[in-house]
Amino acid sequence: MELTDGYYMKDLIIWKELDKTGFAAKGFEIFPPDLRNAAINTLHEFEEKLRRYLVTINARSQWQWSVGSDYKEALDNYNSKTELSDNKWTRLVRKERYHRYVKRMEEGNLRREKLRLYLSVPIDTKRSISEFKTPAAKAEFYDATLKGLTSFFDTQYHLLQSVFGQGTLILPMGDEEHYRQHAEFFN
Repeated sequence: MELTDGYYMKDLIIWKELDKTGFAAKGFEIFPPDLRNAAINTLHEFEEKLRRYLVTINARSQWQWSVGSDYKEALDNYNSKTELSDNKWTRLVRKERYHRYVKRMEEGNLRREKLRLYLSVPIDTKRSISEFKTPAAKAEFYDATLKGLTSFFDTQYHLLQSVFGQGTLILPMGDEEHYRQHAEFFN
C-alpha cells in the first residue's frame, strides 16, 4: 500500500495537493452519552439519530472507535486545579480522589470509549495549482479554496450537533489533534 502525502492546514488535512487533484479531510471527536444501562426506547432514539446522520452525510466517512483507560490529561487537569485550592479539607479530599483514580487508570479499571469521525471530500475546483504562475495568484487560490473547505466542514459540524443534540459532545479536531491521532494510529 502506498501512502499519499498529506498536510495539516488550517485545521484540515489536505491529501495530495490543494487543487482538483486533492482531497480534504477533517476529524471530529464524538462523546456520546453512556447508554449501557439505558432503556430500550433511549437506545432506539440514539440509533435513529445515527441513521439520520448517515442519510444526510454528503462526504466519505471513516469511523474509529476504541476503548482504553487513558484519563491522564483529565486527571492532571483536575490535580492542577486542586493545587489552587486554599481550603485544606477540599485539597485533601481532591488529592485522595486524584490518587484513587490514577491507581484505577494504571490498573486498567477505568473505561473510556473514544469515537472519532473523519470526513473527506474531493477538493471541488476546476483548476490545478500548476495553472497559476505568480505566488500571489497561488496564494489567492489557496485562500479561496481553504475558505470554501472550512465552510463545508463547519456545516458538517453543525449538522452533527443538530442531529445528535444535547447529551452528545462533539469536538472538531484541529491540526494538533489530527497530528496526535495520526501519530497514535501509525505507531
